[in-house]
Amino acid sequence: MMTMTKEGWCLKTHRGSKFNKRSERRYFKLEGFNVAYFKKDTLADRTGKFDLRKVTEISACAGEDSDADLVLVLPGKRICVKFEADAEAWKTLMCSAAAQSAVAADLQAYHSEELHA
Repeated sequence: MMTMTKEGWCLKTHRGSKFNKRSERRYFKLEGFNVAYFKKDTLADRTGKFDLRKVTEISACAGEDSDADLVLVLPGKRICVKFEADAEAWKTLMCSAAAQSAVAADLQAYHSEELHA
């Protein structure tokens, strides 16, 4: 697998709430299959993490979450994310790290077997 790394500010849902109701600004760091998020870009105060290999569904947002870019569903967790910059690259990396079967049909163009391998 090619090295997949990316960092940047995102808005994410807070504890399963609807994106348009409550979202928090977090600094995301993606390394390979792992995503961690922090309160500061100094990587201090990590507030969460997840493994993209455990994602059961990645889809575009709709309804009350329509302002977000992606919905990621993991066991016991649902996260809506809006990328502040470079959304196309974030989508490619996240959709490629997840299993192709977890990626919604309208996002399949973002899944790269070269990056996933």
